[in-house]
Amino acid sequence: MTKKERMLKLLDDTVAHFNSGNRCFSKDRGKCLYVPVNDSSQGCAIGRLLPAKHKKFITDNDAEDVGVAGLFCSFDTAGLNIPKVFAGLSVGMGLRFLASLQDLHDSGEYWCSTGLTESGRQTYKEIKEYFEL
Repeated sequence: MTKKERMLKLLDDTVAHFNSGNRCFSKDRGKCLYVPVNDSSQGCAIGRLLPAKHKKFITDNDAEDVGVAGLFCSFDTAGLNIPKVFAGLSVGMGLRFLASLQDLHDSGEYWCSTGLTESGRQTYKEIKEYFEL
């Protein structure tokens, strides 16, 4: 599978998986979280794909406020390998793509009970066009 095929698969899988009710949004913190605090979600777009040791690192280091680039840098600094699902996507345009994927997930206006809203579908389309997927 090529890098672009993997990017498209991650994007499509994220869109198929999430709706307004399972985005790992914390009302207490007013934002989406990488690691779920209850059983209502598996985590955010990036978080649900992380192995348990990476999730533990986020929780232990209070890293929920770190953006995608900072998160991957923190993993590297801590000696944690980048998870295989993100191989080749943790630098350059791949990292920009992961940040776009996470931004799509994080924006409440893009989600309704059945999946993407009209503005979410437009952003999905823009991501595909920008990254030529």
